[in-house]
Amino acid sequence: MTICCIPARGGSRRVHRKNIRLFHEKPLISYSITTAYESRLFSRVVVSTEDAEIAEVSRSYGAEVLNRQSNLAEIGAPDCGTNEVTRDALVQLGIKDGYACCIYATCPMLQINDLRYGLETMKKRGGVFAFSVGREPLRDAGMFYWGEVGAFLSRHPLFGPETVMIPIPSERVCDINTEDDFVRAEKMFQKMFSCV
Repeated sequence: MTICCIPARGGSRRVHRKNIRLFHEKPLISYSITTAYESRLFSRVVVSTEDAEIAEVSRSYGAEVLNRQSNLAEIGAPDCGTNEVTRDALVQLGIKDGYACCIYATCPMLQINDLRYGLETMKKRGGVFAFSVGREPLRDAGMFYWGEVGAFLSRHPLFGPETVMIPIPSERVCDINTEDDFVRAEKMFQKMFSCV
């Protein structure tokens, strides 16, 4: 079984309600949900949240919603990272094997081929995890990472010798953490589709 988990906490340090803020007239999280479904890679697409409005928006785009425990939703809490949130989703769903992909709620420029290439490359190289990175400079692209379900369940470290890096072109990499990032991402998104 192949599961997609989209973590979407209600709180945000610097960009208010960013997960459901309108981005080119659609809630930001809708792009992640739509890309996951259109990839046809996943048996289930679930959003993990503690927030009722995020849950409602996510369901309207076809995602299943899992109620996240409060200790996994507190900003700055040591155990609320995406690995632990994805693990919690797998436990709630009773999934014990296969592959899982954590897709961030704030990556509107993620493409289906990125996800396919990530899974194929991880399998081909015998990796336990595979995560998206910007090509130049090399950095976390803030889009997605794949992993074996067993690795999530056993709390295997995300970064290590068995982790595969999946390069994403720099013109599609914008980790949205500030208002400036949000504006820049909107411009990048518009440019990306004006070039098609």
